[in-house]
Amino acid sequence: FSKRANREAAAELAAAARADLWVVECVAANDDLRERLRRRESRGESISDGRWDIFERERAAFQPMDEVPAGRHVVVRTTGKPVRESVSYTLQQLGLYRWWK
Repeated sequence: FSKRANREAAAELAAAARADLWVVECVAANDDLRERLRRRESRGESISDGRWDIFERERAAFQPMDEVPAGRHVVVRTTGKPVRESVSYTLQQLGLYRWWK
């Protein structure tokens, strides 16, 4: 959810359902992101519209997650890490690691 209003709506829905809402924010260095997008595009397999120019527009419009309580906001730094490592870290932070193999 790049927009604060969307995150607030998700929080309201979670509260109405008496569920905990966690926000997981994945971040990576620009060089890493650019390379990932380049590889995706070169494979020609993806129907994603993920391209660098779109990413730059989305990043510029991103609203900081300052309304999310620190205890419910997990930041995962993915630069140079295999997906499995990032997933493991995320699950550890959420207290769900015992179900991950």
